[in-house]
Amino acid sequence: MINCIYLFMLHCDTEYKIVCVVGCYVHPGAAKWQNTAMPSFKELSIIFGKDRATGNMAENLEDVVEELNTEAADELSLQEDLQRSTHSDESTSKKRKKGNVESLLEAVYAASDRIANQFEASTKLLIAAEEDMMQKKKQLNDELSKIPNLTVLQKLQVAKKIAKDEDLMILFFAAPAEEKIVFVNGILDNQI
Repeated sequence: MINCIYLFMLHCDTEYKIVCVVGCYVHPGAAKWQNTAMPSFKELSIIFGKDRATGNMAENLEDVVEELNTEAADELSLQEDLQRSTHSDESTSKKRKKGNVESLLEAVYAASDRIANQFEASTKLLIAAEEDMMQKKKQLNDELSKIPNLTVLQKLQVAKKIAKDEDLMILFFAAPAEEKIVFVNGILDNQI
């Protein structure tokens, strides 16, 4: 029968506990060690190690060194092969690389030129929109003065609310004179 009990360490407050994880078969004697505090487990794990394997899959120091040397030799031969192939194709690849770099630079230059033109056009539109809004804010007091029976305090309240909201500003200036009166009264009555 296969015995698959694995032990690992959990840190709980100030002490370490061994936790038994059961895979295939539980040894009847292992149950008493489940969730058992082992105050010297940390020191024992330093001495014996907590990741030691036993059985036919275990590796000793010689096996590890041999495997590392094999991996290093494989990597070195791969690098040598890569260098040999690079040197043989060097003369033809330089011409191709030069042509590829020039065409890439031309494409980047053309793209950056288009981006700069778009940025300039967008900036001009934003500046024009901001200037239009500033002009409307200047005209707002004159437009509100045209509305009858509006006190100075009411005019200031409405102007403050309209000037803060760009959408209200656009709606106010787009409205005919009769609708502006309704618009202002709606703002004063907190309906808008």
